[in-house]
Amino acid sequence: MPWACVGGCGSSAGSATGDVLVKWIGNGVSGALFDAELIMSEGALTDSSLVRGSEYDGRLRIKTTTALLSLYYHPPRIMDIKLSMPFLMREGISTNTGGFGDLLVDLCRKWGASGDVQTGLSLILPTGYADIMNTGIEPLASDNQLGGGLFSLSARGSYTFDFDWGIINLGATYSGGVFAIRTTEYGCDSTGTNISSLRQEFQFAREGWGARNDAGVFSPDYLGVFADFGIRSQGYTHGFSINYSYPLAQGNVEIRDVPTTYSLALPTKAAAQAYVDTSASVSHGDTTNIVLRQASDGSWYYLRKSPTSRQTPPSVTLQYTIEKSDMMFPILVGGIVKLEYVNRLNFAGISFAVGFKFPVY
Repeated sequence: MPWACVGGCGSSAGSATGDVLVKWIGNGVSGALFDAELIMSEGALTDSSLVRGSEYDGRLRIKTTTALLSLYYHPPRIMDIKLSMPFLMREGISTNTGGFGDLLVDLCRKWGASGDVQTGLSLILPTGYADIMNTGIEPLASDNQLGGGLFSLSARGSYTFDFDWGIINLGATYSGGVFAIRTTEYGCDSTGTNISSLRQEFQFAREGWGARNDAGVFSPDYLGVFADFGIRSQGYTHGFSINYSYPLAQGNVEIRDVPTTYSLALPTKAAAQAYVDTSASVSHGDTTNIVLRQASDGSWYYLRKSPTSRQTPPSVTLQYTIEKSDMMFPILVGGIVKLEYVNRLNFAGISFAVGFKFPVY
C-alpha cells in the first residue's frame, strides 16, 4: 500500500497559521496525479503566564475553527507539490476575527529505490492579516491575528522504516521567518488616537535567531524533531505522532502608544525627532520613537514602540488519528494535545479534526 501521506511528504502538520493542526497519517488517495485534502478542526489555546498574568491557570483563552484546504500535485518520480490555504475563525475573550490565513507552498522529494528518505521545503506567504488593530494604535495579540506577517521557510528531512504491521517515520525540521512587508513611514489623525501606514517596503526581517513582522512581533526560529507511527489493521490505519519543538530565542512584542512632546513647540519634524531620540529614550529605556505630526498647540505626536518579552517555551504535541482507508475517498478523524515546558509540563492546547481526501485528476 502507498504511504505518501505519512510523515514529511503529504503531511498536513506544517500549517501556515502556526496552530495546533492534525497531521494526516495513512494511505491517502492512490494513483491520482492531482488530489485534494480538506481538514476541518476545532482547537483551543489556554490562558497562561506565557501571554498575560503572573501564574498559569489553565483556562481556555482562544478558540480557533479551521478549514484547511490543500491541493496536491504528484509529478511522477520528481516530487510532491502541495498548496495549502486555511480559513480561520478565532474567538477570543473579547475579540473575534475571521478570514483567510497564510498560504503554504510545500515541495517534497523522495529518494532511493523505495523512497525511504524524504526531504522537504515549505514556503509560507503572509496572505493572512497580521496587523488587525485592537485600538487605533496597537495591534491585537498575535494569537488573535490570522497570519504571521512573515515570508518564512521550513526545511525538513525524514526516514521511513516499513514493517509488516505498519511504518515508523523519524525526522527533523528547521523553520524561521526571512522577509516582511514593513511600514517605513507612519501617519496619524489630528487627535493622535489612530495611526496609519503611509509607506511600506519589502524588507529583510531577520534579527538574530528570529524575525520581526510589521506589527512588532518577534518570532524565533524553531528546531523540531518528530516521530510518526502508522499501524495497519483491516480497512483502517491508526496513526500516532509526537513532535518536540524548541525555540532558538525568546519571543517579544512591541507595546505601542502615541504620546506628545508635552506642549514643547518645536519648529520642524526633524527637530522633534531629534528631541524624542534623546529625551524620550532616556526616560523610557530601550524604545523606538517615530514622530508623526504636529498637534494644534505646536507639540508633536510620536509613536513609541516599547519591546516587552514574551515567554516562548519548548513544546510537545501528541497526536492520535484513525483513517478509514479507501482508494478514492479516505476519511480521517483524530485529535492533538499541546504541552509547553516552563519549570514543568503545562497543558497548552487541544484540537479535534475530521479530514477527507479525494482525487481531482
